[in-house]
Amino acid sequence: MSPFAEGKQELLRRARTASLFASAPEAVWEQLSHHLSFPTYPGETVLQEMHSMPSVLSGVLQGWMQSYAPTPFGEQHYGSLRAGDLFGELPMIDGQEDPSAVKASSEVQLWSIEHEPLRQLCLSSPAFACQVYRGFWRSLADKIQRSNEQMKKFFGADTHTAPASEVPRAKAPSRPAWFAPPEGIRTTSSGSLPVIAKYMRDSEKRRVFEEIGLVASEIDILFAHGEEMHLPASSVVFHEGDFGDTLYFILQGEARISKKIQGVGEEALAILHAGQFFGEMALVADNAVRSADCFAHEGPLTLLAFRQHLLHSYDGIAETDPLFLQALCKMMALRLRENYAKLFNWRMMSGGF
Repeated sequence: MSPFAEGKQELLRRARTASLFASAPEAVWEQLSHHLSFPTYPGETVLQEMHSMPSVLSGVLQGWMQSYAPTPFGEQHYGSLRAGDLFGELPMIDGQEDPSAVKASSEVQLWSIEHEPLRQLCLSSPAFACQVYRGFWRSLADKIQRSNEQMKKFFGADTHTAPASEVPRAKAPSRPAWFAPPEGIRTTSSGSLPVIAKYMRDSEKRRVFEEIGLVASEIDILFAHGEEMHLPASSVVFHEGDFGDTLYFILQGEARISKKIQGVGEEALAILHAGQFFGEMALVADNAVRSADCFAHEGPLTLLAFRQHLLHSYDGIAETDPLFLQALCKMMALRLRENYAKLFNWRMMSGGF
């Protein structure tokens, strides 16, 4: 007998504790429960083909799965999915196909729900929609982090750094008194950057967001709640080890992400351009610290910054308007797709080595 042979009421009880549903109002949960199914699959079952357009959102109740891309040189793994993880959310967020395949690595028990009834429930309950999109945000952030680790491993990147020396910082942080980092975590350059007058025309700023697939209402709400910042060349955005409380979206210029490598000096990890963002883990991770340095690269840098308290304060925008989270999730989905495409292309170019 399958270890997952349980009655539906027990499965509903377990699904109710999932982060996506835990705070759903009872009236919403009652409707949700009619749409949930609980499929079980044996190991090695392919549940989702690469570049498919799934219409179902699923979460893992028990067992584990693998997100991957088949290549002529073997599978390019993107990360494992275990109890509590989601898959099938990308097409619901941005309406595009999913770039990864998913298969069961052991016998798995899932909860599943069609996208359309979930969308209708989100429309009927903004509070529930916020909860769903916060869940999507955390899922995407986790997958991005895993794919970042895969990229580091691909090239055998040396991420060991020399012991950090204390360097005086020009600017002190200015965050709300109630939103303070835990004791022992530095509060240096990432805390606050100057809010500035406009250096770009509004139409130019909006075009940056339009080019990554955001619609007018999503762009409006991002500008309403983001802080516009301008930094001259070589300015520090944050240092490795700083308390991370802000996501940054690049409107103009370039940002350089780098690490100090012992015996080598500064090693640039990435040069990010207009339309890209960084610091996303700060919005979902408690007590997050920066894992690398970030500087304005070569020329002036214009950013739109979103602080963590927008998601976590009791009456923050993410508690009341799902459109804000929907826009952020679209940005995250784009990053995840880019990471998966890089991993796949690198695997193909390396011939499997």
